[in-house]
Amino acid sequence: MVYEFAAKIKNIQHPNLCEEVLKETAAEISKNFDKPLEIKTLLAGEPPYHDILIKAQASVSTMPMFFDAELTETISKFRKYLDDFSVMLKGEISKTDAFYNNSKTFNKLYI
Repeated sequence: MVYEFAAKIKNIQHPNLCEEVLKETAAEISKNFDKPLEIKTLLAGEPPYHDILIKAQASVSTMPMFFDAELTETISKFRKYLDDFSVMLKGEISKTDAFYNNSKTFNKLYI
């Protein structure tokens, strides 16, 4: 089952925030994972940019013995990406703007 993850990093203080910086940051963060997520980023608002949107997709097994463990692991991995982005770009995670969903469910990433 495919899940989508989406979140916002706000109040970014990186002096040269642009698409190239986002690509480099995602590549650097991905080095920390054996199985990295494919991360997509989008600058939000107007220049100078202070917010970004981050999105990823992940497949989670529907088998009962694996589902909970895989979903929990994937949520943790996406949160780690958000933590790393917020540190590297000097911003903060907008926990009210962080979600995951599939075709049947919609949940907040942070409660």
